Amino acid sequence: MKELQLDHFHEIQQLFQYHYKNEWVSQAFINRHTRLWIQAFNTLVQQGFIERKKSENQFVYRWKAAYPDA
Repeated sequence: MKELQLDHFHEIQQLFQYHYKNEWVSQAFINRHTRLWIQAFNTLVQQGFIERKKSENQFVYRWKAAYPDA
């Protein structure tokens, strides 16, 4: 279980780093994932890696923390 969560953390970081860059991601995008993926995502939000803000009718998210050096 812990290994799967680490995989989700890495996948989420990669999505924000290479696909979404500094763009905001909608709550609808988050909701399309599995329960375990969403739990990992919420952990990253709680720990301050991902920023959350309220838009007109939903929450949006973007990566806030510095990315690790390659």
